[in-house]
Amino acid sequence: MQIIDSQNKLDNFILNIRSETILGIDTEFVRERTYWPDLCLIQIATKNEEFIVDIKSNLTLDKLWDVLQDKKIVKLIHSCKQDIEAIFYLSGKIPTPIFDTQMAAMFCGFTDSISYAQLVKEILDIELDKDLQYSDWSERPLNSRKCEYAINDVRYLIDIHDHLNTKLNSTEKESWLYEEMSNLSRPPPVMDKEHPKSRRELLEKKFTNQDLVDSFREFRENIAILNNIPRKRIITDSDIAKIIEQRPKDKKDLNTIIGKKKYSVEDAYLTKILEILEENPFQNNDLNRLFKPKLSKSQKLVLRELNNQLRLISEKNQICSHLIANQSDLKRLVRKEHKDIKILSGWRYNLFGELACNITDHFANK
Repeated sequence: MQIIDSQNKLDNFILNIRSETILGIDTEFVRERTYWPDLCLIQIATKNEEFIVDIKSNLTLDKLWDVLQDKKIVKLIHSCKQDIEAIFYLSGKIPTPIFDTQMAAMFCGFTDSISYAQLVKEILDIELDKDLQYSDWSERPLNSRKCEYAINDVRYLIDIHDHLNTKLNSTEKESWLYEEMSNLSRPPPVMDKEHPKSRRELLEKKFTNQDLVDSFREFRENIAILNNIPRKRIITDSDIAKIIEQRPKDKKDLNTIIGKKKYSVEDAYLTKILEILEENPFQNNDLNRLFKPKLSKSQKLVLRELNNQLRLISEKNQICSHLIANQSDLKRLVRKEHKDIKILSGWRYNLFGELACNITDHFANK
């Protein structure tokens, strides 16, 4: 294991790995008190060597980002979403191409959202120590125990990839997997949008072209981004529902609803919340998107049949059922809320979505 904590080490490291065709990648970051991830380490494994790039050292990282975007080098990442966010926030770059070992494992019939440690145990019969999982990775100097823990998170990725790839090779599921992988090398949705760049710009923004649920969620998101704090420290979905239902008239009433938060919502933002309410006095808002009502008896029968068919298809194809459709997707289908349901497009539609629509239509026509 080599620690890359100087520019000379990094430059030599980049020269050595440019000829690789596959790399295991993982990151360590801290995010408990911030909206954006604070990237601290990037761990990288080749077939023969292991490296830790100390992002907190004084390094120019442009050449590293170039390697992570080199299309000739496959990047193996387990459950890549947060790693992508951490890298993209610092660099503005998305690693590509990506092979997500968690997703590949689910295509091979492993359990829903299987962890890296579980996969290492299942495939290689190696137990990993996860005691340092919630360490503060921003602390310096790095100690040897932390480094060993961090490097274990990439040490076995190539072996896992080889095992999973062999199982998937030349099957129809391989094309389904790569359909999913092609969606991974895109900017995270929240980072791919234009957001107000200043407090003044946010306070001047109009929220009149959507319902109040969307307006308040967007406003909350903007506050969180500008102040780099977790969104739930501002107002929760429960707060939003109460604000819309009770329609407070002044800041005193509004503060009663919001209560005491870890982040104190400043007066200007409270005024803006009241302004958004005032500008949308007669709007019919869909609070069901915050708190889904219970399914009716007939809807529960449809959901039960959908789950039965999903289980059969999952077992027949040896794919984790949650990868095909989760319970939220199925409930939305039963309620005829079709927007952005994954099973209505791509390989999922051919495998299960068309059948699921036929089932819901059959029950609806009874």
